[in-house]
Amino acid sequence: MRRRGFTLVETLLAMAVTSLLVMAVFGGLTFVGRGYRRDELAMARVRTARDVYGLLADDLAGLHGVAIPPKRGLSNAGYGGTQDTFISEPRRGSHVVAAFDATSKREGSIRTLAYDERASGGAGGWAYATLACHWLTSGGSKPPPNPWGLTRAVFLVPLPPEDPDVVHVALSVRRGVVDANVLWSFFRKRRGRFEPGTILRTEGEAPARTFATPLIGDVSLANEWVQVTDAKGGHVEPLELYLTLDLREPGDLALPFAEPPYRAHRVLTAGL
Repeated sequence: MRRRGFTLVETLLAMAVTSLLVMAVFGGLTFVGRGYRRDELAMARVRTARDVYGLLADDLAGLHGVAIPPKRGLSNAGYGGTQDTFISEPRRGSHVVAAFDATSKREGSIRTLAYDERASGGAGGWAYATLACHWLTSGGSKPPPNPWGLTRAVFLVPLPPEDPDVVHVALSVRRGVVDANVLWSFFRKRRGRFEPGTILRTEGEAPARTFATPLIGDVSLANEWVQVTDAKGGHVEPLELYLTLDLREPGDLALPFAEPPYRAHRVLTAGL
């Protein structure tokens, strides 16, 4: 008996089924591939955040002396000025003042006072330009701290000051018996040749350390004070220095199915 051949309809139906099977397999492989890529990127972000936090914590633990940004660090970060112009850039910080009544042994309110700090070159590297420093927030403790930092070993420069593209953190770190100048640069937006999420660390005149996975760094510097009220009146005493760093993924690098977005937050302290 002669075998019946496939009709045109049957052939087209078989081709359609085959196409659906191929698309299903390819879609499954794509989904699995995205999953692997997502996991790899998540682990890379964790490793980068761990490295950044670890190095920055080590730097803060050794704060000493007067921070003068290394020339190579400024060049590495694309800064067009000199060390003197960088030192004179507007700086940002805040004082966190906690009230305490010594008579009743009670804690009171906590106020955060943001300031704009200025400096100029001088003996010992640089000095605060006290007449140019001012508060960015109104109100405060009585008596208030001065509107500048408690130590010259670290300062923070956002460029531009409002909604910065990059935030630089300059530190002076004691290595054995020698003070080393360190510059961290956190690029929040595209600036020159640097993509959002670029992080650079330069120590002295050594080559810059870069980090494999881009992470946006939102960084702030705060000095903690306690305002003590007793029978003789009131006074403020410095306690600690806090550097807060939020690391998060750049928005344009988020992958499908990557919910929630990656974010790491840490508050690093240094004794005063």
